[in-house]
This record gives sequence, C-alpha cells and structure tokens, in this order.
Amino acid sequence: MKKSILALFLVFALAFSLAACGGNVGNNQTADKETPAKDFEWEIISGGLKITKYNGNAKNVVIPSIIENQKVISLGDAFTGNVVVESLVLSEYHTEVTSKNCNLKECDNLKTLKCPRTTKFDGTSAPALETLELSKVEDYELSYFEAFITSIKKINLPAAKVIKNEYGRTLVYTKLEEVTLAVEPKYYVYRRGGNETHTADGYNFELEEGRKDYIAMLCPENDINKYHFEGRNMENYTYHEITDSNRAQIYCDFFGVDSITVNGTKYTK
Repeated sequence: MKKSILALFLVFALAFSLAACGGNVGNNQTADKETPAKDFEWEIISGGLKITKYNGNAKNVVIPSIIENQKVISLGDAFTGNVVVESLVLSEYHTEVTSKNCNLKECDNLKTLKCPRTTKFDGTSAPALETLELSKVEDYELSYFEAFITSIKKINLPAAKVIKNEYGRTLVYTKLEEVTLAVEPKYYVYRRGGNETHTADGYNFELEEGRKDYIAMLCPENDINKYHFEGRNMENYTYHEITDSNRAQIYCDFFGVDSITVNGTKYTK
C-alpha cells in the first residue's frame, strides 16, 4: 500500500515537473530567441560592435545583445534592401535607429520592429512597418519615430507611463489603430499654439496667429515637476483631467485619428 502511494506521488511529482518545464520551454519559444552569431558578420567600433552583414534567410531575426563580449550597438547597412525579414528585434544596447546605425531602407516586408531601449529614430524608413514595440522605454515621444509613422498600425509601450507629442505631429498617424501603455493616462497636457525661441536674453514665446493649441502629453499624474518638457517654459502648458466623458475625444485628438484602441478598449470620436 505504501509503495503504491509512493509510486502515485512520484507520478504526480514527475507530471508536475514536466508541465512546469514544458511551460518554461513554451515561454522561451514564444519569446524572442536570439539569432545565432554565425549568421552575422561584424566589426569592432567605438563603444561596441557593429553588424555589417546578415547572411541568413529567416523571416524573424533577433539581434544578439552581446557578440564576442562586445555590446551590439549598430547594424549599419546590414539589412538595407532585405525583402525577406518580416520581424526584427534590436539589441538591448541599440539606442538609436538612424541611417548610419540601422538603415532599414527598402525593407519592403518588415512589418514588426522591436526595440528594447531605442528612443530615437531618424533618417531611415521601413515602408511596410505596422507594429512598433519599445519594451523598456518609459517616456515616449511620438516625433522620435516620424520616419515610420505613415504605416504604423500598432505601438506597444508596456513600460511607458508618459507619452508625448511635443511638436503636435499627429496628423501623419493616419493608419494607427492600437496603443498599449503601462498605465491608463489620467491627465492630458495642453500646449498653447505658438513659436518658441531661445536667445541670449533667455526664453521667448509668441502666439502664432491661426495656429491651434494641441495636446502635448498624456500622463498618470498632475505633476509639472515630474512630467515636463526639458528646456521648455512650462507656463505655456496646462494640465487637465481625463474623464470618462472626454477620454475618447482626448485620445483621438492626441493621435490624430477618428478611432483608437488604448490598452484593449476602443475609443471613437
């Protein structure tokens, strides 16, 4: 009897162990698994390593964060003109996407771009890009990704509590359908329409005739010291509460669309 109970216990323990292992394996498989370093060519540059060529033919590519004990900080032209890759995950240490360190020109089938810590996009384009994910960016500025936004449908910002649009560049987000944030915004910041200039005598702001005010930021708290635009005169920005009655209008106006899904809920003007 004791042997039967012991055997039954061992069976359950083994089953539980396998299930747990299987669950972990499954999670790893669905997560972003790094592409083998042998699929790349590279060179050492100041500050880390630059990948110069991709020799594989996979549709989903995950750039290793470390190769030969060096941080991977640039892709150069390694993927320029690549029409096979559909999903690209950048290195943990790749903080900028520019025409010099990550030229995605003519990547006609690239639909998903994941950038753990990237905070700047400039001088490059990916005409088919639909999904942009910045998994560790906490303060997101829409204009950083202006080169991509004409095709973007989904922006995933699981760590972002603040999302800004300092320059009012929303109307080009014509295809944006969904945004995911770390928390639901509770306040929006209105900016007076006008021109800011910085001179030797200090800061100057002049209202521009015919230019409308616009929503410059969505954030979780009314804290002008915590959430502000660096180097800007915050006297021209005012905080307002987001309520159930104005949330749809605020979200749609901010992103420049007629309808938008934020954190799983769809809002329409």
